[in-house]
Amino acid sequence: MVRELLLPGKTTYLMRRFFFVAITLLLTLFSAVGQVKSDILLDTTQCWFGDVYKQGKPASYKLGFTNTGSEKLLIYKCTTQCPCIRVVYPKDPLSPGESGVIMVYYDASHQHAGDFRKHFTLSTNSQASPHKKVMVRGRVVEGSPEPAVPAAKEVKKRGFLSRLFGKGS
Repeated sequence: MVRELLLPGKTTYLMRRFFFVAITLLLTLFSAVGQVKSDILLDTTQCWFGDVYKQGKPASYKLGFTNTGSEKLLIYKCTTQCPCIRVVYPKDPLSPGESGVIMVYYDASHQHAGDFRKHFTLSTNSQASPHKKVMVRGRVVEGSPEPAVPAAKEVKKRGFLSRLFGKGS
């Protein structure tokens, strides 16, 4: 009887194997939970365009982002709420820690005057947050923008006395 307790039997071998497999599975599970494969960090989740003119060129906004994960980040799709929004994003994967720029364009030519609030959604291979929603806001203004450089006025040269007494030369 003592000999049976000292020598491992078939049940002791199965119990050791079971505990080894269970501990291995638990360690694998806990190590995978804390690890983020790829994740996207946007500079902001709201693009403020300010005043956008109906007859002007489409307004643009540069939206920066960073891959904060440990694997490559890929933006594979962008869905917009309105055809007035066009989003240009990098098609190539970004390495961990690398940053990029997403260009957002808003075309107000077919929109009503007043405030607007639209959104678009980026779909990525991020495990933490695969879909990022970004708001696009601003104000549509009638007309066209003022020229960047005002027209130069012709300055008539006058002498000191004519400027002093208001007589033209």
